[in-house]
Amino acid sequence: MYADQQKLIAKLQRQKIPVILGNLIQHPDKSFHEKGVDVRLAVEMIRLARENKYDTAYLLSSDTDLVPAVEEVQLFDKRVIYVRTSEKQSFGLTKVSDHTILLRVEDIAPFTPVLHHIRLKQSPFEKIKEGTKTIEVRLFDEKRKELRIRDEIEFSLMSNPNDKIRVRIKNLVQHESFSNLYETFPPELFGVGNKENFTKSMYSIYTKENENKYGGLGICLEYIK
Repeated sequence: MYADQQKLIAKLQRQKIPVILGNLIQHPDKSFHEKGVDVRLAVEMIRLARENKYDTAYLLSSDTDLVPAVEEVQLFDKRVIYVRTSEKQSFGLTKVSDHTILLRVEDIAPFTPVLHHIRLKQSPFEKIKEGTKTIEVRLFDEKRKELRIRDEIEFSLMSNPNDKIRVRIKNLVQHESFSNLYETFPPELFGVGNKENFTKSMYSIYTKENENKYGGLGICLEYIK
């Protein structure tokens, strides 16, 4: 959770979005809780409204304690749009806000990368890790139809499942055959010597019948770690 939070903060900062943090307090039971976040949020909403830094505020919080802050910024002729999830809703914020947006899982799914898990043999695993193989080829079956650009894949080594690498999907290219897929890209991106070696490798894993049924999928990869 901490690692994901740091990634989010870093991404926001790269887009020049100011990040203001609250305080992390440890309770007697050793659990940690954030404190002061909603107070800082209310202060910033009011301060920026007074300085005329925005026309519309999008409030992504369901803390009813923020109702007075919403009413205060509206005195400066600012609109407040309350953004909520389908699981939680503050009826107090819904009532005082100028507009309410329901944020559903299906709305954010296209923008949220999914982590997939695939096992690999030693040779392709090392080549992806070295950057000499940037396209992984699979059948375009039901499982691979779940892949999306920007999703991430965690490859684990078959002989040592604890040895893992993480990649991001840059592109997905479908063809009716492995042969046609091979001819779409520079050969070296597949990490094999030539077309004969490539097709031999693919048919050692998949049957011709499966190829005819599903076709091939080229997964263009970007090594992360």
